[in-house]
Amino acid sequence: MKITASQNGTHLFSNNPINLLFHIPYMPKEKIFEFKRAIFGKVRKMLLECDAAIEVADARNIAGTRIKKLDRPFASKVIIAAAKCDLAPGPFPKYSDRIPVIPFSSRTKRGKEELLAALRGRRDQMNQSRILHGKQPLPEIRACVFGIPNVGKSSLINVISNRKGAKTGFKAGVTTNVQWISLGGGILLYDTPGVINLEENDEQLALKASLDVEKLSDPQEAALILIARCLSSKNPTLFSHFGIAHSTDPDSILESIARKRGLLLKKGEPNISEASKIIVREYQKGKFSS
Repeated sequence: MKITASQNGTHLFSNNPINLLFHIPYMPKEKIFEFKRAIFGKVRKMLLECDAAIEVADARNIAGTRIKKLDRPFASKVIIAAAKCDLAPGPFPKYSDRIPVIPFSSRTKRGKEELLAALRGRRDQMNQSRILHGKQPLPEIRACVFGIPNVGKSSLINVISNRKGAKTGFKAGVTTNVQWISLGGGILLYDTPGVINLEENDEQLALKASLDVEKLSDPQEAALILIARCLSSKNPTLFSHFGIAHSTDPDSILESIARKRGLLLKKGEPNISEASKIIVREYQKGKFSS
């Protein structure tokens, strides 16, 4: 595994997703899995303590961007916000494994009122139950937002809180500390670190926008996986976005994109590596869908 030096003299694994997302100092390989499990455990602890939760998934691949090891045990608390719904064709399911799904877009603000209504519904449900059992209603309930890195958690918080309280950015791992935000009406919301599924490799993380494509050791593999996915779903946006002719050969498509973008090596050979990075990067940014 390649090791590079950071500005402060510590060393980072340059192609390890955890180090890239959280900028942790060098640690032995056997400790990486332990660190991933610790982050996973912190989010699980928040889910245990909170009264409601919004899981942010990508509307273009709701099932593939859920964290089923976390949402299934807490299904009664969870609402899935299918983020970037303006980039997906729809229609969207009302439920995913019996967990309600609300299409959401930070750009158009679609789904904002539905999410707030769902949180208020959870608050009212809890307080009605407390009153029936002779208890005082809670002055406020606690809700958390969780999901894979760079799926749109901070953007969602900005929209539903009506302020720029949560830092946002395209690079994975922008959120670094827990932030409490009052939504009014007896609802407190806090953000969580991005969670990485423990079994996923770099290519899978990149296709979920959780890993900077520049850090991929093999961007061509990720690009070919993405092209194959587009072909399988018969989604034409890949071809229309890059302005290339339809084809069923992933390698040929990759070469066509390189030539269309003028990415050529000496003697006019297509620069497949750079074309692969562009394909994955522009998919991460929502320029086309699979």
